[in-house]
Amino acid sequence: MDFRTIPIFKDFSDESIKAIEKDGEFLKFKVGQNISSYGYIQNKMHIIIEGVARLISKESETIAKLGK
Repeated sequence: MDFRTIPIFKDFSDESIKAIEKDGEFLKFKVGQNISSYGYIQNKMHIIIEGVARLISKESETIAKLGK
């Protein structure tokens, strides 16, 4: 997938896109699969291109739904 097809990246410079392409990766997750866990701070950013992710509290309550 071309990063420029993702709306958030459409106005990025060629240099920025090259840096993202160098270090970025596209990942797929199964329904119910954890992307991260409570209290863990990641050094990366997730952008939801397709589907929905739920932000869940440590008490297992849905705080927000992210994506389309």
